Amino acid sequence: MLIDILQIRLLSSPLGITVTIAWAIVAALALAIARIISQESRKDRIICLLYHRVVPPEVYATFRQTERIFSIGSDRFADQLDWLKTHGYNFVSLEQVVAYLENGDALPPNPVYISFDDGCESVYSRALPILKERKIPATVFVTTDENAWIFHSSNEYNERRMTLEEIRACDEGGIAVESHAVTHRGLNEMSKHEVLEELTTSRALLTEWIGRQVEYFAVPLNFYNGTTIKLCKEAGYRGVCTSDNGTNARGSNPFRVKRFIVEGSYDIPDFERSLKPRTIAQRRIVSFIKKMPPKILGEKTWMPLRAKIFASPIGRWLTFRYLRRALLLGAASAMLVLFAMTALVFGSGVGYGKNTANSATEKGKTMLNSLPSLSVQELDEMLKDGQTPYLLDVREESEFEIVSLPNAVLIPVSRIAQEGPEALPAELKDQEDIVVYCKMGGRSAQITGWLMQQGITQVRNLDGGIIAWAREIDTSLPTY
Repeated sequence: MLIDILQIRLLSSPLGITVTIAWAIVAALALAIARIISQESRKDRIICLLYHRVVPPEVYATFRQTERIFSIGSDRFADQLDWLKTHGYNFVSLEQVVAYLENGDALPPNPVYISFDDGCESVYSRALPILKERKIPATVFVTTDENAWIFHSSNEYNERRMTLEEIRACDEGGIAVESHAVTHRGLNEMSKHEVLEELTTSRALLTEWIGRQVEYFAVPLNFYNGTTIKLCKEAGYRGVCTSDNGTNARGSNPFRVKRFIVEGSYDIPDFERSLKPRTIAQRRIVSFIKKMPPKILGEKTWMPLRAKIFASPIGRWLTFRYLRRALLLGAASAMLVLFAMTALVFGSGVGYGKNTANSATEKGKTMLNSLPSLSVQELDEMLKDGQTPYLLDVREESEFEIVSLPNAVLIPVSRIAQEGPEALPAELKDQEDIVVYCKMGGRSAQITGWLMQQGITQVRNLDGGIIAWAREIDTSLPTY
């Protein structure tokens, strides 16, 4: 009965169908979020952190645009490393991460990996001393062209690329040097030849500069696709780091190592919160939304537009802290609207065709509460006595094919909802005794009340529907 009532309410009007679809989307999203949280709660997860530039605190205090995200004060950087150490995290190298993902090589508990993208001068001058003092391994992915736009284009703050001597000093001092392409452009919009040129040239140059083979690559701008990864393998790399949000665990792809950016605005409470599974799950959702504009517009259109957005008054609100709040507020608002729409559906009348307003009246409600009905035993006695009531089946066609009463006429609820009185056969008004039935009596009760509103009063609802008939009268019939 409850299922029938839900079906009649949710599928009998455009608003009801909209609400049904909305709840289905909510259910799908809830399952996806639960899956993400489950993934991020694994005990074997590896946290990979991504930084770009480490600047003096007084310099960071002047930032109002993208550098609030991509740069970090040296004091906060040191504080975050110390917090990780004192809270049981163990620092590992990229070599160890990939060995674990490929072969299951043992890692210490709570592993965390530190990386830098671009190869800016402050990695050598500020990050290296802090890391060496604490004996923490890290990686810097270097863009080899010192004239690449990433070193010169900001109207807020720029840092040069490290010199060859500084690059060697980093590699010798515990910050392994790996490749970040040549020009720091989106690889997904290049030809295969151009991508291979970026991958092989940068690898060859860095290998020559540091005197050992470069093995790993980090995707510039996180603009990549399946072809990019295939070409990285072809170019001889052993692994690829992305800036896809999330953590890594056994079974993760070493050619899609997830890292998340540590925004420079994070104080220690923010930083601690950013490592929790729930927050990382939220980051993954926010990241999915943020990826849509560049995917739709492309790098050439999106990057200048992105710079203008960050330079505008709303730019300061585009950190994860505020985007997370906007996401939660938007989700809560959407749920309130959905609850209101659901209440409207269940609080309104039947809503069939042209008689939606009439069915919502108090008169219609009274009819529905005092419907004429008969039991399956009473119908059985009628049929045995030779009486032939007009049997109206209001289930859907797929249900009718499973089981039905003899000589029943099928007019599905969905058809009545769409066509209103036009769905009814002409002979219906001439019948002296009409018995309406469905699966369990809910939908048929609604239709019985509605028919009475149309002036067809010689109608009764079959209590319990065809399920009651199959269980109590003819047990040879199938149930569903």
